[in-house]
Amino acid sequence: VGLNACECFSGFRETVESHVCMPECDPDIADCGSGTCVGPNRCDCVEGFIFEGNRCIPRCDSTCINGACTKPNTCTCKEGFVNSPANPSECVPFCSSECQNGTCVGPDTCQCLPGYQQSHTEANSCEPSCDSKFVDIANGDCIAPNVLQC
Repeated sequence: VGLNACECFSGFRETVESHVCMPECDPDIADCGSGTCVGPNRCDCVEGFIFEGNRCIPRCDSTCINGACTKPNTCTCKEGFVNSPANPSECVPFCSSECQNGTCVGPDTCQCLPGYQQSHTEANSCEPSCDSKFVDIANGDCIAPNVLQC
């Protein structure tokens, strides 16, 4: 190394304008993104991000269930799911039509309440079930679980 010349240690590189050795981050090892390279392959991530794997990723205070943390404290839901009104970091199944007499348990999938069965005519609808052990279903219409209207 000659007069007025610098040689940086491994993991550092010399800046052209100020001839100062600055830390270097290899994007294959430490991709700082919008963060700052603070040491050889070490990142200081901006607020709302954490260094995980080999890059700065968004941080969510709670785990995104059925989704992914795409921005700080922002859960983006998988297809067929929407953010829960009660807990925005939780994605709940979405049914395109209301689950009448049932509960939406998966994307466009209703689970009928006890005493009800999947409707044969309407999607995502549950109709009352009448058991032939208890009522004579040939003599009327089932209007509620095991309740027949003659």
